[in-house]
Amino acid sequence: MNQQQFIEWLKAQIGAQSHSAYAASVGITGAYLSEILSEKKEPGEKLLKAIGFEMTKDWHKEEEK
Repeated sequence: MNQQQFIEWLKAQIGAQSHSAYAASVGITGAYLSEILSEKKEPGEKLLKAIGFEMTKDWHKEEEK
């Protein structure tokens, strides 16, 4: 899942709740959640753990053409 897909998933989880209500339910601030949703910040470990995710970074060698 890339960052955009994660954000879409997160928006679906938030649903009709206010950002501040959802943020409080996962232990972060509404302001921080807004920064994540607007791609100004990446989600941190605290949020990811609260929603059952982990971030992984993979390195892939480009194939020669």
